[in-house]
Amino acid sequence: MPTLHVLLRDVFDHDDVVLHVNNQEAARGSDVTTDLSISHAASFDVTAPEGRCALRIETPTQHLSGSVDLDPADTSYVAIFVRKGRVEFHKLTEAMPML
Repeated sequence: MPTLHVLLRDVFDHDDVVLHVNNQEAARGSDVTTDLSISHAASFDVTAPEGRCALRIETPTQHLSGSVDLDPADTSYVAIFVRKGRVEFHKLTEAMPML
């Protein structure tokens, strides 16, 4: 089974985070906080099924959630940002460098 590399970037501040793949919990973090000097909060490697799947993030502490459909064979890295009260997903073929 493929692995999705999920990179939480900006802006998390002592947040609880739950990742789901196809509506099944795949990872969970607590007290997730962005290190603003490198624009990085946390990384998770989650197992994904073959073919297309849905990746969803919930941040209950910010009352936010968002999802994206992707194929891990084409997009094995996903960078997630929280900006202006919205979740943004950046699909990547390789890891996004830290600042």
